[in-house]
Amino acid sequence: MIDKTIDLPRALPLIAPPRVDELLSSWLTRISQDYYIPPRSLLTHMGLSSPSVERLDLTLTFAQAITISGFVRQPPDAIIGMTHTKLPADCITLVRVKHPQQFCRSCAAQLKHDAAAGVVLKSWMQGWRITCRACGHAITDVWSDRERAGPATFGQFEDSARAGEEFIEAYAGGRQTFQVSPATMLRLLLLRRRSTPQEVRDQPELPRRLIGTIIPEFDAIADDHGLNTAIGRSAVLPMIIRVRLLAGVAAMMTNPLEQLSRLRQSRAFSPQFDRVLAQDPIVTPNTLIQSHLT
Repeated sequence: MIDKTIDLPRALPLIAPPRVDELLSSWLTRISQDYYIPPRSLLTHMGLSSPSVERLDLTLTFAQAITISGFVRQPPDAIIGMTHTKLPADCITLVRVKHPQQFCRSCAAQLKHDAAAGVVLKSWMQGWRITCRACGHAITDVWSDRERAGPATFGQFEDSARAGEEFIEAYAGGRQTFQVSPATMLRLLLLRRRSTPQEVRDQPELPRRLIGTIIPEFDAIADDHGLNTAIGRSAVLPMIIRVRLLAGVAAMMTNPLEQLSRLRQSRAFSPQFDRVLAQDPIVTPNTLIQSHLT
């Protein structure tokens, strides 16, 4: 048993290989457990200055990746690929830093069978994923007491939700160019509408959020599950409403400029709408988008 970091050899002799889609923090934590030291002590041994292994998932530099590679015998690019650092900035807000909110039952069972129950996969921390990147099965909420894995999870939104997931995945991975960021679309859909007094009086069933103009049942689902407050706290949302949100993203991305114009006419809070759109890395500044919004 190793009690002190200084007792570790510089190049670690025995290292369990990372699993498919495993987070760097997950892998480093498993390595530290194998040597009976805290994760922070492992970072110290490697000469890395970071408040936690989880922080490296978002902030790892190429120089740090080179340093780690010397200890774990993995190329720097592979180490960087285990983090979220290559994601566009507007996708980072859709990532949890600690404690997965979702997981894949199939992979979790296999990992437990392989004595690697502590593994955390990247797709388990990303708020646009509804399927596991490692095996393709449906992801479920950690806190769910019901079996939600499998296509039945998505119901009528299966195809459109998977399409929305792929839009954001293609954008996040730089595999496809878009007129508007799908991550921006996701945030816009969660904005509240500004109902007129007459609408409140005569049509109380009108949607409270912009996504309700595409998925009419969204408000009712969020209300039934007590999730309206969760929408304001985090963009990493429970599966039952994430599926519908991604279906909305898919509908918006079929013709994004035209759909943005339609959203704007749905009485969104203009300052909020403009603020979110101004942060989009693709359309700002862009005179073409302005012509569709006026």
